Amino acid sequence: MIHVAYCFDKNYRQHFGAAVTSLLHNGVSANEQLTVHVVSDSIDEKFATQLEALRAAHAVEINFYKLGTAMLEEIADVPHHMLRSTQLTKAIYYRCYLAALLPSDVGKVLYLDSDTIVLKGIGSLYHRSMDGSTVAGALDLNSESLGRNLDTPHYINSGVLLINLDRWRAEQVTARCIGWVAANPSLARLGDQCAINAVLKDQLQLIEPHWNCYVRLPTGKMSVASPSILHFIGLAKPWKAWTAGRLSDYYWHYIALSPWRNATPDKAQTIREAYLLAKLYERQQRYPEALAIMEELLKIQNKQLVAQSNKD
Repeated sequence: MIHVAYCFDKNYRQHFGAAVTSLLHNGVSANEQLTVHVVSDSIDEKFATQLEALRAAHAVEINFYKLGTAMLEEIADVPHHMLRSTQLTKAIYYRCYLAALLPSDVGKVLYLDSDTIVLKGIGSLYHRSMDGSTVAGALDLNSESLGRNLDTPHYINSGVLLINLDRWRAEQVTARCIGWVAANPSLARLGDQCAINAVLKDQLQLIEPHWNCYVRLPTGKMSVASPSILHFIGLAKPWKAWTAGRLSDYYWHYIALSPWRNATPDKAQTIREAYLLAKLYERQQRYPEALAIMEELLKIQNKQLVAQSNKD
């Protein structure tokens, strides 16, 4: 049996839909059994129906776990000022509670972020020996600088984690991670990711980079040439209208195969995003649409210049 977990808040339900659909299509072979564990802070009738549609379409076991009040209060009490300059939310701490939420007879789980797309079978990753390690992950893109800040030999990215739940439970890692963030708010630049690296620095195992291939949009740069799992890092996500391209197409391909098939790209929300959308339209030879956006941007710029001139 392969156990895979996703943890997210209600804002990431659609993106979980693409991620888990890619897993269900590509992640396991016909002779492998899969259980998907879904952890979130809430569930409503619509989301429950979408989960049931996934179960029925793929004949897979999907278990939902809602974080309890005490867990949510514990997370709320953790200092979060370091997260304000990033796209991260308090939901990043949900994965720290997998050991408590999942059944005690589940001794290992592969955690995947909801901005990942599985392209190849995960069996060899899941069944690898942990060799006494508590967590296995790939080096973060900024491993050297982040590791130096925490005085750790390696610094792994928490978007793809193979977790030895038995050892996590035995060593009370959840309490240690939450306690570390509370005691070291200035060092917790990436919340639980920094906590996991600091608390478990002597119990980390490195996995091959192709299991967590970092993708930056809209450039489409990948950290490895032949990825097994795509991980869309940074603020630019494949569901944004202005990031359309070959790699974003993977996301929309699996959305189209999921209960979220009617989803549409998020519109540009900032001047920079509108400019990038106009440049995308230009590359696509959609010149009238590109021109319309640029004209709006010029109007905004002129208003700003007039406002500044009046101040002066």
